[in-house]
Amino acid sequence: MERNRLRRRLRAICAEAGAPLMAGSYLLAVAPGASQLTFRELRAYVYQALEALAATERAGER
Repeated sequence: MERNRLRRRLRAICAEAGAPLMAGSYLLAVAPGASQLTFRELRAYVYQALEALAATERAGER
């Protein structure tokens, strides 16, 4: 039940972010304690990871 709730929350965060990433499939891995985070805390971590990934992709395009 916790895993499904976490999965739904991650899906909602990614949809909300409209991440400016290159087309493709992405795998999100989370630490065991991720289910204990609030939605706001989880969103902050996901946004931080997406920003770092986007920056890496932009650097690779140069």
